Amino acid sequence: MHSTDHGGPFNPYDVAVPNVPTTQIHGSVELVPGHPTEYTFEHADDDQLETIYPFFPGFGGVKLSSGPFASAMARLGMGSLIMESPREDDRSNRERSTDPHKLQIETMEAVIEDLSAKLGLDISPGATQTVPVAHSMGGEPALRYAEKNHRTTRAVILLATIGFGSPNVLKMMRKVPMGMPIAIREEIIPFALNDELDLSLSGARKAIRYYFANPVRTIGEIGSCLTSRQSNRAHRLRDLGIPTIYGQPVYDVLVQGADGAQSSVDVVGEIDRAGHMFVQAKPGRAAHWVQDALNTVELAKAS
Repeated sequence: MHSTDHGGPFNPYDVAVPNVPTTQIHGSVELVPGHPTEYTFEHADDDQLETIYPFFPGFGGVKLSSGPFASAMARLGMGSLIMESPREDDRSNRERSTDPHKLQIETMEAVIEDLSAKLGLDISPGATQTVPVAHSMGGEPALRYAEKNHRTTRAVILLATIGFGSPNVLKMMRKVPMGMPIAIREEIIPFALNDELDLSLSGARKAIRYYFANPVRTIGEIGSCLTSRQSNRAHRLRDLGIPTIYGQPVYDVLVQGADGAQSSVDVVGEIDRAGHMFVQAKPGRAAHWVQDALNTVELAKAS
């Protein structure tokens, strides 16, 4: 499928990206019978696909809501592979049910295998370089995926991810009263302008199904967010020569991991005019930040 306008015009709160021709490929995989997971791969038409950017969604990754981000990444020359957050599971599979990240890693591997067949090109981790990009709860599976496939991982991009600092109640209490007007201006309004904030009855039903169809899994994911510790894994990736980059949105009231990431990752940077859901609310800003961060790492390697 050829596309030049996927995601629509970027709203005035966002940062523009080039309007270049891109191609989308859609598919689905079904690791758990009866529960297919959809995915989309988008790349600029002149992209040689030497590097793939698999995106590991966070807890709120409902139905490919990061589509505009994938489009922004593609327009900046970074072919991006997104999938909806796999949340249904086989209750008989104890290992998966007690490890919410395992299913996400296995699903991404299945997605890449399926996409390879559709492209007629081997983009498996053993054949093509990857830069895993993660948001929020996607941080742990992205790091685990990178460690498993370290021979072909160029870098890891973590955007407001868990694993380097649990939500801090005192910080949130200090930020929320003063930060609400900013959050409305910088996150909620852009979210609505991107058609990501669905206030309809059907939207409410979809959200209820998403979070409460499997309440045990939802509770497990929240627990995982609070207990995830990824410093050692980031250190191991550094020893393997794989740089890890952590981006902290300035207005994030949910995850403040920059302090914890300082001693573990290669680059820590603030993301201006951004809240926790900026990947969905401001996809252009998110994609530009990823590009600039990777350029910083490449320049450091060259010097």
